[in-house]
Amino acid sequence: MKRVAAAVLMTGVVTVGLCTGSLAGEPNGPNPVAVSPLPDVPLDRPVIGEGVFRSRPVRVDFGALAGVRPGNTIAIDLFGDVSLAGTVTGRQERSADRYTLNGEIAGHTGGRFILAVNGDAMAGYVTAPGLGTYRVRFRGDGMHTAQELDPGVEFVCNVETNAGLDVAEARGAPVPVGACDDGSVLDVLVVYTEVARFQAGGVTAVEAEIDLMVAYNNLAYSTSVIATTWNLVFTWQLAFGDDPSLSQLTDPNDGVVDSVHDLRDAYGAD
Repeated sequence: MKRVAAAVLMTGVVTVGLCTGSLAGEPNGPNPVAVSPLPDVPLDRPVIGEGVFRSRPVRVDFGALAGVRPGNTIAIDLFGDVSLAGTVTGRQERSADRYTLNGEIAGHTGGRFILAVNGDAMAGYVTAPGLGTYRVRFRGDGMHTAQELDPGVEFVCNVETNAGLDVAEARGAPVPVGACDDGSVLDVLVVYTEVARFQAGGVTAVEAEIDLMVAYNNLAYSTSVIATTWNLVFTWQLAFGDDPSLSQLTDPNDGVVDSVHDLRDAYGAD
């Protein structure tokens, strides 16, 4: 595997989009509900980040999602005024209760969805050109929040502190294309801060966000006819109080989180 000068640091949770909905089984069978909207009640904390048109609490049926396989249909009912249907085209499993589903949205050319499940947490993204872009996020206590996003807002990371909702954006470097597209599989190690874990809602939730980001990047490559793909090999939380910049993370001899480089070598990450 060719070593590239790249590192991934997660200091917050990504703000992109998903949906609520039900899962369709056999064509003539019942449709078990995988995700269902809860009554429209005020959220117990403000929405993180900018560019969110509206949000609502939702309940996820992980038992129903566990049975989804390529070829199944997902019915998506969003905010009571949007109904979408998606065909599952892929399922990637890291363990029995950690997997990613992706597929296409019917009736919307270029429409896509990604659902990243990890235990009792799910992170997801849905885009339906001509209709909207949506996101689902874990909000704690087994509950999730669906958001309708402003499609003009960039795909960025957000950090929310426990007090005051201070929000900081972390923007990554452009993905190299063209001559760099040699069909390589890039083995990726992701490290994240305690703030990222806290704001995501726990370890399973932040890992679901990481799975979503990897799947989102691979989807972007695929739809852009780029042969390169990401392969997540390991995730790790930095020690309490560690909050390095990306430049500090990439320098193996500056005395700042240098153990990350040992992890990279141990897991063979690029």
